[in-house]
Amino acid sequence: IAKKYRDLPVGSTVFPVKSQGGWVEVVVPEQEGQPPAMGWAQAPHGVDALLDIVPRPSTGGAHRASTATPQDLQRKWELARSRNGDLKGKIADFQDTMQKSSYRDRAEMSGVEDRRQAAAQAIAGKVKSGVSKLRHEVKKELRSGSAKQILSDLGK
Repeated sequence: IAKKYRDLPVGSTVFPVKSQGGWVEVVVPEQEGQPPAMGWAQAPHGVDALLDIVPRPSTGGAHRASTATPQDLQRKWELARSRNGDLKGKIADFQDTMQKSSYRDRAEMSGVEDRRQAAAQAIAGKVKSGVSKLRHEVKKELRSGSAKQILSDLGK
């Protein structure tokens, strides 16, 4: 691995991704407190030489024997099967709902209908305001004394 990240001790686990011109791109899993990494390792003798299997020292009890009885295992499997059945039922219900619902229902569920109603209310408010201003102007003209002139103009 490039020195920018870290040097790997001999025997480190690496997973090759690809090789190119004497170099191998590798993925290094988390080990010995070091975070996982990805980088290039020099392999002048090929990928096989880089990946020679080196025995590792024992980790001292990292693997433990299973103490579960056959009855315990059977109960766990029964629980998993019942949960799987519940999950399948929920999926089937959801699929039925989606097939039966119309576009409008799905739009309402997603809030599209709420946004459409809010836009319609905003437009209605602007129209109402415009009509109110027009009504006020007409009243003002009628009160100004030239109402007879306006009515005579309308009659022509």
